[in-house]
Amino acid sequence: MISFCKIFGLYFHYDTGTRKVTILRRNDLYQDRTIDLSGRVDLSKGVNIQPMVFNAKWYDFQLPEAGGAFAEEYEKIEGVPYAVKKVNTGYDFNADSVNLLESVVFKNGVTVQGKSKYYNDIYKVNGQNRIYQPSPFIDKGNKYTLWASTGETLETDISCPPSSAIVEYWPENETYKGYDLARRLEVKAADGKPVDGADILLMFEGWDQYPLFRLTDDVPAMDVLNDGMPCWILGAGSPALSIPSFSRYAWDNTYNIIGSLDMGMPFQLDIPGARYPTGLTIYEKGWQSYMADRYDVNTKVMTCHVDLSGLQVNQDLLRIFWWFGGSLWVLNRITNYSLTTFDPVECEFVQVQDKANYLTGQTY
Repeated sequence: MISFCKIFGLYFHYDTGTRKVTILRRNDLYQDRTIDLSGRVDLSKGVNIQPMVFNAKWYDFQLPEAGGAFAEEYEKIEGVPYAVKKVNTGYDFNADSVNLLESVVFKNGVTVQGKSKYYNDIYKVNGQNRIYQPSPFIDKGNKYTLWASTGETLETDISCPPSSAIVEYWPENETYKGYDLARRLEVKAADGKPVDGADILLMFEGWDQYPLFRLTDDVPAMDVLNDGMPCWILGAGSPALSIPSFSRYAWDNTYNIIGSLDMGMPFQLDIPGARYPTGLTIYEKGWQSYMADRYDVNTKVMTCHVDLSGLQVNQDLLRIFWWFGGSLWVLNRITNYSLTTFDPVECEFVQVQDKANYLTGQTY
């Protein structure tokens, strides 16, 4: 849960009265209330205002990579992991990168639309009839075995579909031949071996219908005919097989992405025809406004001693705005607060450029 909230820029708020913890968006955490600090700051103790300090040129929003064929190819071509968001802090004294999501447990995954020479339906024409031919029959060297009741077997070559056969590609149009019906998370390497797909956040797209598919690897005949080893009965299935589809994106009824679990927008997709508008990534929806305000070149950090008498000193003081020296601030830290005296307490504030970035900056 902590990792989930870190990714999306969510906050935990504890209500001492009800002893309940509520998860809030930043929009809901900050309240449009301002307290004037002018008469509360102890000027005799000094006011220290410094620029916001960075320690690296780049702040990265990057989840650990799960791997996969396209993810590996993408990083080789682009020089950065898939869908990473790199934020330029403007710090020019090194070229270091700091990953702000290094501690989260969730991994980054890639959605692709698979392609294969077998992603089609083949029919052999016999007069007015169309006879279904499983697509693996296009490969030479396939054989089938016949069993007699006496246990004798006969192994026979399978002929390839003739050149007159009808080939219908998925989806059934001429635009993207050889592609799968659905867009799925890729959890295999280039050599076909599986990669660990655990801890990858996904969205449920719905159910995809595969009219000529059926699952047959658990039929009793395989115990008799194949010594219990998994095998398949090739042929057209009925009714259509429904397969759930999960990916990192939500789609409309065409090829428009309308929701994304990417931190940053990737430079390329392995999904033909996909349209990826701006404003959909987690960074854009959950972090962009806040980061732009927090790390603006004019944003400063102020440390001073503040008289907090008359105020209830609790976490809610971190949720409001403060006015001092012609600027808005948010309280970032209270140090050495005394419960027994009324001395001014040391506070750290961060300057606010536009409070809308705190109140309405998140768009999910």
